[in-house]
Amino acid sequence: SCTDGLTGLANRMQLDTMLNKEWYAAVRGNHSVAILLIDIDNFKLFNDEFGHLEGDKCLKTVASIIAKSKRRERDFAARYGGEEFVLLLPFTDLEGAIQVADSLISKIRNRNIKAAKDAHFPMVTISVGITAYVPKHNKGIIKNPIDLLNCADKHLFKAKQNGRNRYSASEEF
Repeated sequence: SCTDGLTGLANRMQLDTMLNKEWYAAVRGNHSVAILLIDIDNFKLFNDEFGHLEGDKCLKTVASIIAKSKRRERDFAARYGGEEFVLLLPFTDLEGAIQVADSLISKIRNRNIKAAKDAHFPMVTISVGITAYVPKHNKGIIKNPIDLLNCADKHLFKAKQNGRNRYSASEEF
């Protein structure tokens, strides 16, 4: 199966397949590919306070908003695991990826899903790590799709360290 049973988004295995496919298409086409790694802030607190059924509802709502944020046919949304999601955006530079992330952060915050009382904000929010890159076949410089994902993960960590409900982004990795 290629679909996450709870959210209806693609699963991690399908994400790995699509990430490789889009990476090598970007190498051949000399175009940028961007990744947004999205995490629901304070989700453990949410589950602890409201229970797993409400947690599942929250995951489905966030997944639906992420799925609706795809603008192009090749944009790809997946559940990465737990409360993390990935939005893969071929033909998207860093500026375009930041616009998508800004929109997602606002849409989820404005959905006004009540957060746990010990969370940083009164409503459910997300943090996003972003990277965009034009992959090339360069001898001596070995970059691969996992590097792109790892860079987005480092930026997700920075977004969380800097207060959550925000993004951190870079083209460098």
